[in-house]
Amino acid sequence: MKVLRIYFTTYDEELFSKIYEYLKDFLKGKDIIVHRSIVVPEFRYVEVIDFSDDPISVKDNIEKKFKVKVKIDVIKKVVPSHRDKS
Repeated sequence: MKVLRIYFTTYDEELFSKIYEYLKDFLKGKDIIVHRSIVVPEFRYVEVIDFSDDPISVKDNIEKKFKVKVKIDVIKKVVPSHRDKS
């Protein structure tokens, strides 16, 4: 499963809330998880689960609409099977 991670270079609570709402509308039907750093609680990043769209277009849309720089990563997560192997 592919996961899109969106990291924010600056943190602003109000701006983050607007971007989160925008992502929920833009990526309808996708699970979006917000992670908070343990070391720096103000730092958050967003994960979009089971992502199959173009990550560059999402990045460009956020940067253009909200005038903020973001960094993206697309990673592969392996979901373990819960079947009994005996």
